Order: sequence, then structure tokens, then C-alpha cells
Amino acid sequence: MEHDTTLDRAHALIQSGDTAEARDLLLAVVERDPANIAAWEALVRITPEPAQALHYLEELLARDPENEWAAARRDQLLGRTTAMQVATTPNGGRPRRRDTPSVERRSRLAAWWSQVRADWRLFRQNRLALLGLVLIGLFGVMALSHPILMETVWVRGIYHPEVGYDLNYAPWPAPPVFPEHILGLDGQGRDILSQLLASTQPSFVVAFTAALTTAVVSTVFASLGAYFRGPLDAVLSNISDALLLIPVPILMIIIGSRFYSEIGSLEFGLLYGILAGASSAAIVMRSHALKLMNWPFMEAAELTGAGPGYIISRHLVPHMLPLVAVHMMLTVTGAVVAEGFIAFLGLATEARLNWGTMVYNAISFLQIKPDLPWAQILAPSLSLSLFAAAFYFVARGLQDVADPRIKGER
Repeated sequence: MEHDTTLDRAHALIQSGDTAEARDLLLAVVERDPANIAAWEALVRITPEPAQALHYLEELLARDPENEWAAARRDQLLGRTTAMQVATTPNGGRPRRRDTPSVERRSRLAAWWSQVRADWRLFRQNRLALLGLVLIGLFGVMALSHPILMETVWVRGIYHPEVGYDLNYAPWPAPPVFPEHILGLDGQGRDILSQLLASTQPSFVVAFTAALTTAVVSTVFASLGAYFRGPLDAVLSNISDALLLIPVPILMIIIGSRFYSEIGSLEFGLLYGILAGASSAAIVMRSHALKLMNWPFMEAAELTGAGPGYIISRHLVPHMLPLVAVHMMLTVTGAVVAEGFIAFLGLATEARLNWGTMVYNAISFLQIKPDLPWAQILAPSLSLSLFAAAFYFVARGLQDVADPRIKGER
């Protein structure tokens, strides 16, 4: 009954000319009831962008394969796209696009914004995903605040993570002291809160470097293998299968046990991203890319004479981005935990400050002082766990947006 009421409101808005708000209502209907054929048909009728209309037609035909109107409309749009929007160059390479009217550009922008709003509505239904965004924002504030506090509020040297000894509160380690040392001092007289904030920056370096590298490597492996097939696909698939034999976090721990003190956070993130992107992420992305290659708009692009570079960059890769974002977030979790575990094993140098090193130093002092202040172990352990969990929660939310099966369930 609620769906029928919303659908009636959408039809009324269409008759009054307010297609933008009508599209939002229709998208809300198909999110709650993906099998609503009338809503899909209405979306097709009010969508001016051929590519977006084709997407809605594919969704409609997937649920109603015998719909003759939808099949005819799809064939019409494919023919119109071929005839009106694309013209091949004399050398058969990249297609040359004709000038797009401003009205069509605005329609394309409106369709894109409507899709973003629909994806956000689906994303925010996952409360853990919203919690992950809040936690990432909190850690971002921590990373930005440390250098500012070092130059302004914390004018004394006692908060410096490497040389900030405070003789006023010896012997070390010392429990929390307000307001000078909110979380106390470690076994070397260094402020724990300052170390906690300073460790956030290298964690972000590892996180974003690993995520971006994974995105690039997995996209390259998947797109090239799915498009060219043959020997190239076989070579790339064999590389991915070989790397999949050993989980990337364990492989990085093995490598880090030998070379961790010789590489920085940036190099660690790059290496982790390459291994993760070429193994599990590449396998999943390749499977998705192979499905995309069978879609009608891909066949239409090939029939117009578009070259491999154009098809991959303008048609294949954009449709892979939602799934790429999921694997980026999942990679962060493994990379941060692997780096923290290596540091926890005591393989990091003192200058390589991170949360794992803080836990290792705290446990080292347990033999000297069994009644160790709680903040020395709990604060860095909790920070490492929440940092990894935040990106995992966001990845689950992005998975809801990228996976059509989950869309249907919600």
C-alpha cells in the first residue's frame, strides 16, 4: 500500500513536470521493492540520458523478460546511441563525440546526482557504516591536531614522542596526571597521548597508499584480462592464483620480519597494495569485468569501432568503481593490522612510531613493573582495533551499494 501511494505521487509529479522529484520517489520505490515493474517503466520514461535509461531497462528486463515494450525501447536506445552520439575516426581508434547540448549535460548531471542520493540512502541504512565514517573522521582530527598542538598548546618538550622526557613525574612509567599527562607516561618518560596522536599519521599513510595501490593494480589486472582474454588473461590469472596461496597479511608479516626496519610507511603500503591488488582483489574484479563485457552497451561500443583504450577507460572501468571502492576499504584493514603486528613483534625501530610499537614497549616493561598503567596497553590497542574496524565498516556499507543482491534484500 505504501509503495502504491508513493508511485501515485510520482506519477502526479511527472504529469506536473517535476521529473527530478519524481525520479527520487521512484528510486525509493525500487529500493524497497525491486520487483515493482511499474516503477522501473516510469524511470525509463522520464530518464533523458540514454545510458542511464539503458541501465533501468536492463533492470526491468531482468525482472520481466517478456516485456515487449522494454525490449523494443532498449533496441531503440541502442540504435539511437550508435547513430547520434558516436562517430568513429578514420583510423578506427577512439570514437569522436559530437557536441552535447547543455540540456543533455544538465540531464546527465541530474541523473548522476540522483544516483548518488539513492546510493547514499542505501549506505546510511547500515549503521555500522555510518559509525565507520565517524571513526575515520575522528582519527583524521587526531592526525591533524598533533603537529598543531606541538606548536601551540604543548609548548614544553614533555609531549614530544621521541625526546619528551618529564623528570617531574619519575619514576616511569607513570599513571595519568591531569592536566599535564592525560594518559600518563610510558617507560621512557614520554607522553602516551602524544604518541597516540603521532602514530595516527603513519597509519593513514599506510592505509591510503595500500588502498590506492590495490585499486590501480586490481583494476588493471581485471580490465586487461577481461577485455583481451587469451594468453594475457591466462598469465594475469596465474599470477593472482599464485599470490592467493598465501594470505597477503601473513605474506607481509614474513617480508616485514626481514625488511621492515629498512622500509617506510609509504613503501609498506605500496608493497601491501600491490600484493593485495594482484591477488584476491584482482580475481573478484576480473569476474565482475567479465560480466560487464557481456552487457549490451559494451557490445554497442565495439560495433561502433571504438578502440580498446576507449572502451576500457570510458565504459568498463567506470562500472567497476563501486566494487573497487569496497576492496580499497578492505585492504586498509589488512594493511594496518599487518603493520601493527610486525611492530608488536619488536621488529620496528624506535624512530618508527606506531600503535604496534607502543604495545610492544608497554609489554616489555611488564617484567620490570608488573602494575603497568592501563593506558599504556589499552590506548594503542584500542586505537589500532578501531582504526581497522572503521574501514571495514565502511567497506560493508559500500558493499551494500555495489552488490545488486543486497540492494534487492533491502
